[in-house]
Parts: sequence; structure tokens; C-alpha cells
Amino acid sequence: MEHPDEPAVRPVTPAVMTYDGERWLGRLLGTGPRGPARVSFQAVRAPTHVPLGAVVHVGLGVLQGGGPAHGTAVVVTIERLDRSAIVSFETDDPDLLAAAPTAARSGNRRAYLRAAPGSAEVPPAEVRIDVGPPSGRRIAGRLLDASRGGIALRLPLAAETRLCLAEKVWATLQLPDDFQPVERAYEVRNRVLLGQWTRYGMALSAAQQPAPWPPPFQAQWACECGAAGLLADGHAYCPRCGTARNTSTALPGWDDLITARLHRYTGAVRGCVRCGSAWAEAANNCGHCGTMLPVR
Repeated sequence: MEHPDEPAVRPVTPAVMTYDGERWLGRLLGTGPRGPARVSFQAVRAPTHVPLGAVVHVGLGVLQGGGPAHGTAVVVTIERLDRSAIVSFETDDPDLLAAAPTAARSGNRRAYLRAAPGSAEVPPAEVRIDVGPPSGRRIAGRLLDASRGGIALRLPLAAETRLCLAEKVWATLQLPDDFQPVERAYEVRNRVLLGQWTRYGMALSAAQQPAPWPPPFQAQWACECGAAGLLADGHAYCPRCGTARNTSTALPGWDDLITARLHRYTGAVRGCVRCGSAWAEAANNCGHCGTMLPVR
């Protein structure tokens, strides 16, 4: 029997999320019109590496004697806090939609970088990650918002399978208080699905160590189309014609030495629509997957 002077304790609704053979146990925080909205997981083992847009299986222990409910949902937001991670879902599954109104609700929502973009002119940003093949570690993004403590970037959903594994990124961008582009390290705090894009909220990292680059000098290869000086690690495909590397590599001579940072195809002016990799204006095709780059 509940004492009249004590506040009622809100019952906890357990939630289970399954994806790609992994399983996480959390608790439901709040619901929305399209099913289970927000589920909290412990930070020590949270599904922060699940790509946005991924279809996952969600199970709910529904309150008020309704019994458990389960179905499929789409991951739309992942927010990493100090002691937990919050995952938001959308679903059209009838079982989850029917269960949502009986679950616990919460009006609290913590967001990072709430400010909307202040200009229609979205400046480009080159994001580098230390995950995946070297040819696909540079992502073409756009700066949405900036503050003293962090930034918000718009990144292509096509690169989400690699970006979701990156706890830290290095972004090269033009901030309002800087005279020239600078490269800084950021820690990923939240990710939000925006159609064909993802919005990343990032906090400025306390450890501003230099970003990892490929070895200063790599072996090179030449394409049949005439493009020479292509990097063995940085160009899986020819950025000029899109042909996959099918020739042997060789160490360059002294006159042909070039670093990946200064290569003519390195830049963030053009982005691949298939994998999201960043390339310079001189590139016609993506050096990571071979797809023809869109015309600017």
C-alpha cells in the first residue's frame, strides 16, 4: 500500500533492442505518435555504433497489464551522454504503435547544439575519421552550427556505416572567429537522421592531438587513362576515370614524392553520392568506390 505522503514511483518499462546479432537491454523514456520514441541504455554497453536508418527489432514490456510487444523500428537519433546513451526510433509496426500509449512518458529531452543554422549559405567541412579503408576516411560535410564548445555538421547518410563507428573525428572548417580553415578534434555526442543526411552534434575534444594521416609517402600507381601518381592506399579507384586499380604499385622517385594531404585529388569540394567520401575539384570520380561525382 502506497503511503499518502510519499510520491508515486514511476514503473520502469524495459526495452530490448536487437540488431545484427547483438542485443541490448534498456528502459523506455518516452513515446511519440509513431511508436517507441526514446530508450535509454547504459553507456558501458550502448548501441552507439548502430547506423542511423538501420532497421532494428524492439521489444517492450508494456505497462497496465497489456503484456509485452515487439516489432521492427528505424533508428533516427543516437545521443551519447556521460552515463548513458539514448536511442530514438520511428516505427509503423502495429504492435508497437498499439503499445506506445500505455508506456511511460517523459517530457525531458536533452539536445546538443539546439540552435538552428543561421544562414542559408552552408560552408563545406572536411571530416576525417580513423575507421575503414584509407581511401574512404575523408567525408564531405557541411557546417550547420558552431559554438565555443562544439559544432553541428551535416554529413551524407551514405557514409553512416563508417561514421557511426567513429567516437572522435577531425574536422577542417572555416569558423567565424578564424582567419583561415583550421583542423580540430571533436567527440561525437549525438546523431540525427535527416532524410538522406545525418546531423552530427560534436563537442570540442580536450585532447587536440594531430589527426592521423596515412604514411607520409606511399607507393603509387598509374591508370590506363593516363592519370599518374595515384596513391596505393588513398586511391582504390582512379579519381579521373573511375577504373579500379588493376596495375602494380611502385615506389616513386624523388621528383614524384607527394603526400596525401597535398595530393591534387585531396579536398572536400566534391562529395560522392554513393559513399560520401570527399574529393577535390580535379576529381571526376570517387577514389574510394569509383562512382562519378556530381557536377557542381
